[in-house]
Amino acid sequence: MIHIVNNKISLIVVITEVPDTIIIIGLITVLIRQDLSISLAVVFSYENNDVRLIIIFCNVYRTGGNRNGKDQNSRQKPAGKAFSH
Repeated sequence: MIHIVNNKISLIVVITEVPDTIIIIGLITVLIRQDLSISLAVVFSYENNDVRLIIIFCNVYRTGGNRNGKDQNSRQKPAGKAFSH
């Protein structure tokens, strides 16, 4: 597991019994902006000097942090009625 700042790269390397064949299965999460991430699952196979790259799924998701740093789930409560004594 390799972590680069907020980007995550997880790789599983499978060395098969066939000679000169290496299969790499990876999950790559790239943080594009503060609130936007892309997750890719890739299968990368190298056999007999032939390289193939298969992208299984690509997921784009918002991470919830907006520009002023507040989380979108923590909404402000209306003033005055927050506590009842």
